[in-house]
Amino acid sequence: DTRQGDSAATPIKSRQSGHGAGSSAPIARDPRLNNPEPPYPYESRRRGEEGRVILKVRVAADGTAASVEVDKSSGYRRLDMTARRTVSRWTFIPAKQNNAAVEAWTKVTILFQLRA
Repeated sequence: DTRQGDSAATPIKSRQSGHGAGSSAPIARDPRLNNPEPPYPYESRRRGEEGRVILKVRVAADGTAASVEVDKSSGYRRLDMTARRTVSRWTFIPAKQNNAAVEAWTKVTILFQLRA
């Protein structure tokens, strides 16, 4: 099973981000978005492969993932590609600058962990 990891995509107060009033970073982890966790690849489960994948996501102003790159590998290509493929289909709450949606980068962490 996969478990939600912490995402670097939490809102940033404008005085911390330096973007001015009404600014925030993209948000990936919000119950309203209904973003599915990646499936655990059968072969990875069978081989006991576990790991944490950190993805760098360019979120478009419309909330889609314009690009998804592996920022830090789990050490297993199969887990990395499954995470990348799933997150590329996610919907995000886009970043805001002066209360207008803008394109921005964020990081998403996916944890693949087998139950004991």
